[in-house]
Amino acid sequence: MKSGGYVAIGIKGNLYTGMAALLFDVVTDANGDGRLNDEVRTAIEAGCQEISISGVGRGRIDAVKTVAQIYDAS
Repeated sequence: MKSGGYVAIGIKGNLYTGMAALLFDVVTDANGDGRLNDEVRTAIEAGCQEISISGVGRGRIDAVKTVAQIYDAS
């Protein structure tokens, strides 16, 4: 399943979606557009662990690092 440039395969899509759902409670609308989805996406991408495989997007999601960055920024 391809959506927005990302390929979700198996459990990975479920993990990403669950993490995103939880982040909607902790992010703020930084750019004032009335939506939080862009802040959630930016937070998840910024919190990814780098992996040395080309073509896999930003890397491995890291929920602890992502939430820590959100709280450090506020």
